[in-house]
Amino acid sequence: MIRHFDATEGARDRIVNTALIAVAVVGFVALVISLLRTTSIGWQPVMAFHIVFWVTIAGAAIFRHRLPFQFRAWLLIGMLLAVCLGGLLTFGLIGMNIPGLLMVTVLTTLLFGSRVGWAMAGISLAMIAVVGVGVSLGWISFEFDTALYAIAPTSWVLAVIVSLMLVGLCITGLSWIHGALTDSVAQVEKAEESSQLLASAIEPLGEAVAIYDADDRLVFWNEAYRKHHEGKLEKLLKPGLKLEDLVRARAFSGEAPEAIGREEAYIAVRMERHRNPGKQFETPRKDKWFIYRESQTPDDGTIIVITDITERKRFEQELSQAKEMAEYANRTKSEFLAHMSHELRTPLNSVIGFAQMLEQQPFGPLGHANYQGYANNINTSGSHLLSLISDILDISKIEAGEIIIAETDVDVGEIIGASIKMVTERADRSGITLRSATSQNISQLRGDELRLKQILLNLLSNAIKFTPEGGTVSVEAHVNGGNAMVWKVVDTGVGIAADDLPRVLKPFEQIRDDITIAHEGTGLGLYLTKSLTEKHGGSLDIESEVGKGTTVTITFPPERIL
Repeated sequence: MIRHFDATEGARDRIVNTALIAVAVVGFVALVISLLRTTSIGWQPVMAFHIVFWVTIAGAAIFRHRLPFQFRAWLLIGMLLAVCLGGLLTFGLIGMNIPGLLMVTVLTTLLFGSRVGWAMAGISLAMIAVVGVGVSLGWISFEFDTALYAIAPTSWVLAVIVSLMLVGLCITGLSWIHGALTDSVAQVEKAEESSQLLASAIEPLGEAVAIYDADDRLVFWNEAYRKHHEGKLEKLLKPGLKLEDLVRARAFSGEAPEAIGREEAYIAVRMERHRNPGKQFETPRKDKWFIYRESQTPDDGTIIVITDITERKRFEQELSQAKEMAEYANRTKSEFLAHMSHELRTPLNSVIGFAQMLEQQPFGPLGHANYQGYANNINTSGSHLLSLISDILDISKIEAGEIIIAETDVDVGEIIGASIKMVTERADRSGITLRSATSQNISQLRGDELRLKQILLNLLSNAIKFTPEGGTVSVEAHVNGGNAMVWKVVDTGVGIAADDLPRVLKPFEQIRDDITIAHEGTGLGLYLTKSLTEKHGGSLDIESEVGKGTTVTITFPPERIL
């Protein structure tokens, strides 16, 4: 429920309570005077009336917070009318009887409006008129004779006329006041209607919302805001509460971990944020996290919106832990691969070296022709395994962020020529034609010569591997219109299906079908080529069609061209 200022009900309630207390005090004084008088002249009915009157009013004043407004208001008015009527019957028009009736009329008008006020004025005038007529006709006699009553009955007529004039003036003034109050109440009710409309829109949001006026006093808040301050701070929530008082209470409550031991600094920072709204901030409370958003209202007030982000924080923490674990696992894997690759490389180089010696027979024949074939198989298999281990080592370095690009000025034509020469023998064995369409005076490239050659060799090896006998593999290099250097390796091989293109760029991914399953490989070549290209700031694109061939395009940015 939205808590807010209820100006109309609050004002009327305070008027009744104040009047009850005031009348109870005056009644007590009158009771004391009656008691003193009773000791000298004896007990009188007036004394009994004073006791009943004071006990009733005092009881209503004491239990005013438990009694309904209507009961308190009409009890007060009725008791005052009884006092005035008793005064008129006892003392006539002298004393406080006429002002008392005027006071009752004013009070009734303030509490219930002008219509009820006019009715009360009529009752008051009727009481005065009845007493005046009764005295004139001799029906009523007073206990105390005064000069006023010794005069002819015309004095009573004058008294009634004067009373009528006074009451008329009071009613006229009160009507004007009531009209002004009615306009004010209408404005208050309109403001309350707007507040209720705003509240009905805010309440379902589930976020804690509070509005403070230009003096930082709490105007209203929703149920979520109350729950946000459950515990010690909840009792402080009431209209008019200063924001700084709430912040200070929280700082010293022990519920704000960041405030413990530095309470004044915490208060200063929080109020500085409040004076400069617009930036949101996060803060813990007990075992939860909240995000605060503040913005100014058109009347220089402040609206505060508090959102519980505990679940989001927990998810972020779990995500961070999962990321750290994944990074740790990946780092451990890369370190393991790097270590094992290094440990395998050293003995494997020895195996390859001895296999080459057996194949070349520098110390004489082996004794049987099959031994030379075995040595050739050992050399071929060992070289393939060494290439695989090198690729794994490079990938582990890339994933660990440890690969280093040793940049130099590279002759592109020379790299292409050297790469073609290295795969020529294999292409000839497979019956594949190699072509180069590269200008001799092509621009130089800034990069790692060894890695650039590795990129080109991987692409040429893949193209030869998946191009059938009689096919063609060509290499070209040029500078495009955007001043970027472009390498293209084009083959007339088996091609790649469109659905499989994303897979071939992932590590250890191979397309398994009747055509490719017969070819050796680990699926690291294209992934490694793409990674090395990106290390040079370039990009790799593949265009392919099954049965027609594949075109792989490497593009290096203009800043690498010399």
